[in-house]
Amino acid sequence: MQLLHLIEHEKDLQLIFNLLDDNARLVGGCVRDFILYGKLVYDIDIATPFLPDEIIARLSAKFKVVPTGIAHGTVTVFGKHKYEITTLRKDEKTIDGRHAIVSFDATWQEDSSRRDFTINALYADSSGNIYDYHNGINDLENSLVKFINNPVKRIEEDYLRIMRFFRFAMRFGGYDQISLDACINLCGNLKKISRERITSEWLNLLSGKYFWQLLPKMIMVLESIGLKSDVKHIGGLTPLGMTSLFWKPDSMLLLSNEQKKYVRNLIELQINSQTDAIMYAREYGNQFIQDKMILDNKIFEIPDLGVFPINGGMLQGIGFVGPEIGKMHLQLYRIWIEKIGNISTDQLIQIALESLNRLHND
Repeated sequence: MQLLHLIEHEKDLQLIFNLLDDNARLVGGCVRDFILYGKLVYDIDIATPFLPDEIIARLSAKFKVVPTGIAHGTVTVFGKHKYEITTLRKDEKTIDGRHAIVSFDATWQEDSSRRDFTINALYADSSGNIYDYHNGINDLENSLVKFINNPVKRIEEDYLRIMRFFRFAMRFGGYDQISLDACINLCGNLKKISRERITSEWLNLLSGKYFWQLLPKMIMVLESIGLKSDVKHIGGLTPLGMTSLFWKPDSMLLLSNEQKKYVRNLIELQINSQTDAIMYAREYGNQFIQDKMILDNKIFEIPDLGVFPINGGMLQGIGFVGPEIGKMHLQLYRIWIEKIGNISTDQLIQIALESLNRLHND
């Protein structure tokens, strides 16, 4: 199916193009992925020569338009999907490899030249015509991730592009050697990038089909962001499970408290029996226990036992008080799991009564 036909079935896109007098083009990942997969993904970026104020004036009667990155010429349009529309621009100056001073008098060619990789600098107009200024389609066909023009200059515009280079290389499987060399030579500058941005790229690149194959090329980058580099291939893990292999507490990764707890538990907790496995699965979830069993090279059946039939009120009702309630509840819970749920509520209560009697006799 031609891109034109897909655009024609998207009423929002039709209307946006019409309101911008057809002086706009889809750009970047949505065009790249259409070429690859024959379908339009809904992370849609649009470029246009119109300035942000003009974009807002033209579209606001039909859409909710929010100036999300006005200094860089970007507004976000909300319809059935979200569309980011950015004025054609060129970078006049880059500060600290993070922030650029831009001007909005760029041509389509100049706008394409400020993007990162050849495969991400593809444009498509409302008629479905593809515009390729940097041989990106050929690189895409050859699974080649390559910086546009001078790799060093592209990286110095935003050092996070080092992480992005590996994310795309690990997704597509190929890379330009000059681009790789530039990433290795400049990776010490990743310390200038926020931990949030580093973490986001890290978690994304872990899902790459060629992650383990290309990991040896990334050793210096791993070391520059404070991760372990001597890691052996273990398949089948979630991104956080994989992160636990590389984890060092003083790394640049900025995980949420929940993510950090997940990683630390994978590293620190021990599974010595099916009872341990079931308890951890119930406390931390099936995803966690699957990661843990893969990491520890252990296999236990994890049955669904349903709801534990004893609660604190029941124990209080038969005479337990204060901290004794929690201790007894945990003891019964472990017995119930050891029995794989094959013990009745009455039997559990009887165990509790016997324990209570011994407590009082002592």
